[in-house]
Amino acid sequence: MRPLLPLVALVASGLQADALAPVEGDPPNLPVFPTGDAEGPSFYSHSPLPVSPHSKIHHRRSISALALIVPIVAVVFLIYQCILHLKRRDDPFITVQSRRLASGELDPCSAPEGDESGSDPAALPTGNGSPHGKQLGRLQLGPQDTACLTQEEVRGVGDARRLLQGLIKEIQSLEQQSSSLSSTAASLRASLAKPPEGGGPEAEQKKKELQKMLHKTSQGMDKVRAQLVEKKFHCNEKMWTAGQDSTALLRRASLLASGRHVTSGAAAALVARDIVLGTAPDIIFDGPLKTALGALVQQLLAEEGRCNVWVNRSPGPNYWSRRVAGGGTWKMHGRANESKTTNSG
Repeated sequence: MRPLLPLVALVASGLQADALAPVEGDPPNLPVFPTGDAEGPSFYSHSPLPVSPHSKIHHRRSISALALIVPIVAVVFLIYQCILHLKRRDDPFITVQSRRLASGELDPCSAPEGDESGSDPAALPTGNGSPHGKQLGRLQLGPQDTACLTQEEVRGVGDARRLLQGLIKEIQSLEQQSSSLSSTAASLRASLAKPPEGGGPEAEQKKKELQKMLHKTSQGMDKVRAQLVEKKFHCNEKMWTAGQDSTALLRRASLLASGRHVTSGAAAALVARDIVLGTAPDIIFDGPLKTALGALVQQLLAEEGRCNVWVNRSPGPNYWSRRVAGGGTWKMHGRANESKTTNSG
């Protein structure tokens, strides 16, 4: 229909020009009255041919009416095409593949748009070094961490860990389903791409069955991938972030201000619990918390200093290995010290 639009426009412009052009034998700017008679009774007496003025006027009026109707029809047709285009673009059930099928640019057996390679969405990283693996690690309590937490806090940490583990398992299951459906769709496309062996109605029926199976598989794959996108979105909201370490330090200082001494692992587990379960942390950074945070920092710095002193004063590994080996070098060092003492005396 679209190639006809220039032709319609040309016809309309031609008719309009023909209607506006003066008729041969008519004087310019000659008004025509409703009765059909021209001003001046002696004009048509000078015409070389006996032409009726009423027939000329009727012919000109017919062309003028047609010249007005054709552009109106063309405009209405353009508006109708624009409405159809907008409706198809906004309709969520009409995909790019269906539009390409309608235009004849795509074979029904070819791969859908955006899935030429049959690749699946990126797998969710769940290793120990991944953000999700780190969050699971934060939710793993040791004996010392459990000892300094209440039973309710321990249950909350366990619930958060089970929730995140279950969400990761659901995503992995959906990823396997998506991969299996992609393989099935690729196999069906390969079967449809092969030429029919025998031909006839049986081959046509088999082709239709394969097309139905491919359509059903594609629908299932779209559904699984939509679920994958939703699950991964929720799972990514619960993964570990670098800001959790600072929040865990504030949580530990807050508990210290209230008179509770908790381990760093317990504080990190409480922060991870709040993120996974979606609960708001009850931390108010006020004056007492600032004081407690400063005391905690000083305590950590003191512990670091004691560790450095112990590391610097402790003998090296060679010293302990020689001592365990039998004491030969140890005795030699002892005699050397005795000789130094005797000489000095």
